Amino acid sequence: MSADRDVTRIVRSWLEEGRTALPDRVLDAVLDQLPATPQRRATWPARRSLNMTIPSRIALAIAAVIALAVIAALAIPRATGVAGPDGSQPPGVPAASAGGSGAAAAPSTPVVFASTLYPYSITLPIGWVPLPAVTTWDGKSAPAIDDAAVDAFGPARAPVAFGSAARTTSPLATWVADGIAANFHDHSDACPQTPDSTEPIMIGGHPGTLVAENCGILINTAYTVVNGYGYRFGFRDPDVQAATNPADKALFTTLLGSVTFR
Repeated sequence: MSADRDVTRIVRSWLEEGRTALPDRVLDAVLDQLPATPQRRATWPARRSLNMTIPSRIALAIAAVIALAVIAALAIPRATGVAGPDGSQPPGVPAASAGGSGAAAAPSTPVVFASTLYPYSITLPIGWVPLPAVTTWDGKSAPAIDDAAVDAFGPARAPVAFGSAARTTSPLATWVADGIAANFHDHSDACPQTPDSTEPIMIGGHPGTLVAENCGILINTAYTVVNGYGYRFGFRDPDVQAATNPADKALFTTLLGSVTFR
């Protein structure tokens, strides 16, 4: 039947374009947003499903193609969050994939990343690429670097820093205390209830707090509250089994100093 051939052709063309896999965090975000439609109990015996009509098969195939199109569209890299110092797209900067895969090449100049979901920008070191968040953070949990709610940054395929923000009316001290509690709640299998150290730090010219923890690896988290938003920036180093490291602290401090709030 011609309709069957058309559907087969469409599906084959999608597959030939290489859209056969998506990063886990993008796929999870898509699945989370798909509507859950209750199914009515079938009024016929189960064996009737073996006799599916040709029009039914065509409808299901078309639905599958549409679903693939939606997922592929969400996986298309978004370049709007990446800009050079003059606001233009720097040469050599790969389009940022929300899932952290498919980065073509590391940029040869520093990149100013403007978050599309949160009101801040940050300057990334040479060779670093941004992996934009695809869902908004609830402000209550402590998402890790591979979570869809954080903007992640680092060398291609190996992000080491991240950022997120949420509306809050809390002062900085309360925002930090809540963040520490949330981190222990979500990561108590590895992180201590009481951080190894806390100290004041400047984030984009605003007062903040740097929290250092040994969670089996180095985990540093910086908090600030600006213009009604609470911010949470993180840094991790899997090669350091300690709460602090001079080189990591210097790099993280430089990153935090480059932040601008909108």
